[in-house]
Amino acid sequence: MPGQPNPPVAAQGQPGPSAHGHQSAPPEWQSAPAAPYAAPPPPPGGSAGHAAPWGAPVAQAGAGSGEGYRSPIPVRRTHLGQAIVAEWTKIRSVRSTVWTLVATLAVTVGIAAFVAAAVAAADEQGMPPTVPGLIGIILGHIALLTFGVLVTSTEYTTGMIRTTLTAAPRRGRLLLAKTLVFSVICFATVAAALGLAKVLTEGIVGETEASAEVTAGAWTDAILGVALYVTLLGLLALAMGALLRSSAGAITVMLGFVLLPTIAAPFMSLAESMRDLADLVAEFSAIGGLSALSTGYSASLEYDGWPQTAFLAVVTAAALAGAYARLTSSDA
Repeated sequence: MPGQPNPPVAAQGQPGPSAHGHQSAPPEWQSAPAAPYAAPPPPPGGSAGHAAPWGAPVAQAGAGSGEGYRSPIPVRRTHLGQAIVAEWTKIRSVRSTVWTLVATLAVTVGIAAFVAAAVAAADEQGMPPTVPGLIGIILGHIALLTFGVLVTSTEYTTGMIRTTLTAAPRRGRLLLAKTLVFSVICFATVAAALGLAKVLTEGIVGETEASAEVTAGAWTDAILGVALYVTLLGLLALAMGALLRSSAGAITVMLGFVLLPTIAAPFMSLAESMRDLADLVAEFSAIGGLSALSTGYSASLEYDGWPQTAFLAVVTAAALAGAYARLTSSDA
């Protein structure tokens, strides 16, 4: 009404006077909230060993007993075997791996069979029966060099190396796992290809004067020795892929390492003063080492292939050490 003061307005959320002048109780929705995250009363029979509900304070495991925190998630220490399984899964899951191995087998065995057929048609008695397999592997091992490069370089070109290093942060273990898996695959592939080439050659050519002189040790060198030599070349390619981190660059370097000494040696021998060096370059080249292991001698009749294998092992070990140093010293 005019002239009369307005009744006081209760503040928002505060109880106001009722019509009779008495203080009214606040509505239920305006009552004081319950204590946040209040834990319910413990269950009957005590709370020992009972997990606390969400929001309730949880005591650390071993509190008061000197023990540290124990994660509820089981934690296991990783080891080299798990890294090997992971690398094997990655390598066999890539389609190019199968095609590379098939190409190596097809080229090696196919060329060996073709050469053996030509020798049989010419009735050649003086050619060692290990030569057809040698000619096949000289071309077939190029595919394995490419395979070795791709084992390491592909992860850098695609960016998957970040995922790999996140899952396997111990980089030395990662490189060792790649090395072991590749070595087994490469050695088994070359040994199988040369063994099959041996069977085909003996079946096509038959008994000759040269084959009668080949001993069991010569066949061991021609199969297992060559398989070891090609495996070392493949590991060198793997190290180059990790060092250069470029598939094209690493493959180019490996082709130069295999072919350039063999091509350069004849030109070097044109100079009288460089003939001894040219012979040494030819003998310790990749093709010279393969030839010495397959035939039992080198151009100068001084090396049987194992000194060349030892030299290649030293070069490969140095390259792998460089790959390890770069892998552990860079961010990726």
